[in-house]
Amino acid sequence: MSKPPLSPPALFFASILVMEGTHFLFPGPRLLSPPINLFGIPLVLGGIWLHSRATHLFRAHQTTLATLASPRKLITTGPFRITRNPMYLAG
Repeated sequence: MSKPPLSPPALFFASILVMEGTHFLFPGPRLLSPPINLFGIPLVLGGIWLHSRATHLFRAHQTTLATLASPRKLITTGPFRITRNPMYLAG
């Protein structure tokens, strides 16, 4: 099986960047005005942090990030203490 060019979470974050770039190039109507629309920024930053922390733990424990591959180790530290799959939670 060939490796996909980007993982699903990476595609998700890339699509957010494309949507934001498109919004700034071609602004449309705003449903929420500032400062209410800024409440999502900490959630997005938290998701990025959670995903990067989980990725770091996978690499530190030398196990695979591929969802269909067999993992070599079970990680139970960091965000994995609280949730089974923090990468999906981050997305």
